[in-house]
Amino acid sequence: MRFLIINIDYPEFLGWLYSRHPGLEEQSYEEQMRVRAESLFGVADFYSSNLRKLGHEAYDVHANNEDAAPRPADGQRRGQCPPRSPTRCAPCPSSWRAR
Repeated sequence: MRFLIINIDYPEFLGWLYSRHPGLEEQSYEEQMRVRAESLFGVADFYSSNLRKLGHEAYDVHANNEDAAPRPADGQRRGQCPPRSPTRCAPCPSSWRAR
């Protein structure tokens, strides 16, 4: 089975996370998600990591974390899903983003 776990983080948490890790927003998507999971905030990656251990495909998406959106080759953020995601997301309206 395939699972897509969509998380929405509190804006206050995102502010705290990025203030505790200066320059994190410039790191790769994978590094930002590693640091996010290590925070153990909310569900972290508890569902996806255990579903993968059981042999399923499982992906985490943090829908309102604009800083972690993967960048295309031109370096501009587009609000897309992670590169290994089974589907691509359309850009989110700016009113949905945490800022």
